Amino acid sequence: MKAALLSARRIAFSDPARGATVGTHFVKVIEALGIKEQVMQKAIVAPDGVETMRLVVEKKADLGVSQMSEIVQASRDALVGPFPKEFDLSTTFALWHRTDVSPAARNFAAMLTSTAGHEKLTAEGFR
Repeated sequence: MKAALLSARRIAFSDPARGATVGTHFVKVIEALGIKEQVMQKAIVAPDGVETMRLVVEKKADLGVSQMSEIVQASRDALVGPFPKEFDLSTTFALWHRTDVSPAARNFAAMLTSTAGHEKLTAEGFR
C-alpha cells in the first residue's frame, strides 16, 4: 500500500476538514506510514466520496480513497479492496423497529437480514 501511494501521481480523498470519516482516517493512515508529507503534496481533497470517485473515473486522480460501497457504485472495476487489516476502518450499522411497525418495514428488515439480503449488501461493497 505504501509503495502504491508513493508511486501515484494524484490521490483523491474526501475532505477531513469537512468532517469526512474517510478523509480523517486516511490522514491517520499516511501519518502512521510516515508518508503524510509526500501524499499531501499530490492530494486532491474532494468534498465527499462521490466526488472522490468521479475524479478517479474521469482519470483526474490515479487512486481514490473512499468507502467500498461508494467505489462499487461508481465503478465496480475500480475497486482494489479494503486497506490492510492494521489500517482497516469499519462502521457497524444497525436496524431496529418497534413491534407495531408496518408490514412494509417488517418485510424490509426481513429482507436485509436474510441470506439473499446479505449477498446483495456484500455485492454492493458492504462487509
